Amino acid sequence: MKKLQGNGLWESSRMMLMEHRDAIIHRSMESKHKQIPIIDEQKKEEINQILLQAFQEKMEIKISYFHEKDFTTMTGMIMCLDKVKQRIKIYDNWIECNLIQECSL
Repeated sequence: MKKLQGNGLWESSRMMLMEHRDAIIHRSMESKHKQIPIIDEQKKEEINQILLQAFQEKMEIKISYFHEKDFTTMTGMIMCLDKVKQRIKIYDNWIECNLIQECSL
């Protein structure tokens, strides 16, 4: 056996177990997913005011929210506002208010 020059490994020790390969792939996929950012109280209050205004005045709203490890944008009218569970319904989609990052009328 010859020792490799650069990294000091033996030629015969350059194999990788399937579990190690799968772990490397899994870690690289996880790093691509975005984390939900934390919103301060002032921004939450601003979002809540816009949501309430859009619901009361039956206005179309554009929101950006965190869904399944990525951001999604949706435009439509708020059909239902559930204050107990803190969520809104646009078309047939229920969206939790704490996942909303941006909204505009």
